[in-house]
Amino acid sequence: MKTVLHLPKKEKGGFIPLCRLVMPPVSTRLVTHGSLSVAVCTLNPLWKPLLPRLIQHISHHREGLLLDNSMKQYASLLKQPGKEELFFSRFPELLKLCCESSVCYPTVICHQPDTRISTVLKALSNHAKAVTVVTNDDLFFDRIAKDAMLFLGLSLNQRDLDSVESSDLTVVLSVNHDTKIPGNRVISLCETEFSADGQILEDFSSHSTTKFFSSFPHLRLNHCFLVPETESIQNLIWKISKKS
Repeated sequence: MKTVLHLPKKEKGGFIPLCRLVMPPVSTRLVTHGSLSVAVCTLNPLWKPLLPRLIQHISHHREGLLLDNSMKQYASLLKQPGKEELFFSRFPELLKLCCESSVCYPTVICHQPDTRISTVLKALSNHAKAVTVVTNDDLFFDRIAKDAMLFLGLSLNQRDLDSVESSDLTVVLSVNHDTKIPGNRVISLCETEFSADGQILEDFSSHSTTKFFSSFPHLRLNHCFLVPETESIQNLIWKISKKS
């Protein structure tokens, strides 16, 4: 079961609601929607000096602990999952929703050799006949190009990033900081920040997570962290990249 920690906002005017004076340090509400079960733990702001201890205590008794954006200042106390890891684990599903039934002309940016590219290329082979790979490592490209043609029937083209003018879909495995990524849509599988010409995949959700967040509109948390592994992805959430 996932657990979400939330810290209510301070009331305007500095007044302390009477209910806060009698509330326990942690109030927990269990919520179930379909195959999704979440424990929402609301922390009492009056116990703020002791919150680090409370968070550590909760982490020892609950697995899958997630911090709402209201808890950003305590992020160093808990290692949060990376959404890039979730994007990669469900990449074939994400790709199917992106490409639908049409043939796409994708680009994979992989500045550093990465074993994950075999999984990415295998998924792309169901939607594309050829893939442009951006990498400066010739030996790495030669190896993956031979494997892609032999096992997937997929043709790879090596290019420099500056020579890629456009792409239906760009998958980023590794890239330098402050790089401008071409492509109508971009799926990032790395934590490096970059800007893009088109939309960047920000999040994904399912029926259960949509119902959950409609019940908790005050929570600010990536939906993908709560999508059950057994539940299909129903919606992709995109953002427009900030122009550099």
